[in-house]
Amino acid sequence: MGKTRTVGNGEGSLYKDSKTGRYIYAYHYNGKRNKIKQKQNEKVSDFKARVTEIKNSVNKNTYVDKDEITLEEVITKHIEYKHNTGVTSDRSYLRNKDSLTHLKKCCQFLNKPIQKITTIEIRDDLPNFSEYSQSTIDKDFRLLKKGFQIAVMDRILQYNIMDLISKPKSKKEVIPVEALTVDEEKALIKYLNSTEHEYNDAILLMLYTGIRVGECLALTYDNINLKEKTLTIQRTLTRDENDRVILGKQPKTQKGKRTIILSSQALTIATRIKNKAKIPNIYNLIFYDNGLINPGAINSYLHRINEVQHIAPKLHNHMFRHTFATRCIEAGMSAKVLQSILGHSKIATTLDTYASVFDKFKLDENEKLEQYMQNIGL
Repeated sequence: MGKTRTVGNGEGSLYKDSKTGRYIYAYHYNGKRNKIKQKQNEKVSDFKARVTEIKNSVNKNTYVDKDEITLEEVITKHIEYKHNTGVTSDRSYLRNKDSLTHLKKCCQFLNKPIQKITTIEIRDDLPNFSEYSQSTIDKDFRLLKKGFQIAVMDRILQYNIMDLISKPKSKKEVIPVEALTVDEEKALIKYLNSTEHEYNDAILLMLYTGIRVGECLALTYDNINLKEKTLTIQRTLTRDENDRVILGKQPKTQKGKRTIILSSQALTIATRIKNKAKIPNIYNLIFYDNGLINPGAINSYLHRINEVQHIAPKLHNHMFRHTFATRCIEAGMSAKVLQSILGHSKIATTLDTYASVFDKFKLDENEKLEQYMQNIGL
């Protein structure tokens, strides 16, 4: 072994191996001893340039140590940490785990040490995402990018290579918002008002207020204020990490906690609900059947109705939210007001979800203007 020479300032030591004749640079970082060796046929000047690069990165606190942790391990730790600290709900936890499952199917590099993953490998696997819907791709891609972002924050990587990658597009056709036509809605309302069933009032309330099925099934009697003619949304049904239906502590979005002014139709349903005998339960829930009602049970009921009554080509509970929003837009309601009623966090969500409805409304209004101009001879 050749003579050891300290590089200086406690930054490590540089020496030549007497057996190989090649230089070795030994240094400490975060209490761990590291060393690099001069490669065969590597010039001394090139090796010392590598040494200088390490010294500078250590001094600037940008040094990245070798790490064999895989991208899957980084993402899994992130998902578990957010859930264990209460940052994400059980429902979001399940959704993140679903996204991770998709990533495992689509990304061959997921089990590779994250430091060794290249942009070429990522781009080669991106077409695998195209079979999913765009909303699923958005969630999966966000989680994938987050994994690299965390690796940068934890100094496993120097930079996020995902910043150079564009999000893939889905091959699937975008499914338009499914809403009942006016005639279909009338037919359903007529049927519900002429029959007796424990779910009828819940369905009518969703049709007249646009609340989500989980929000509807989490309503308490205290949420209805007949004097003020309002309905307050405070919670929603959700699912725990075992995919069981539970009563959540808050609505789906930040704007989810809201008070809705009841229309005359909605007020009629709310009054009927208030005047009915209460169903005893520890939560004071309006809709309860020996336990929390699974939203799937309402869909099953709707399916049975539709098989006999032929209300519409499809009939499921989320259509009622879209139907309410469509009627509001047809009536001329602004997107901002509709956003507040629906509890969307961002107005972009309202505009994007109901873009086709808003466009049709604008077209109809423009035709009214043209007809008016013709009538007055202009």
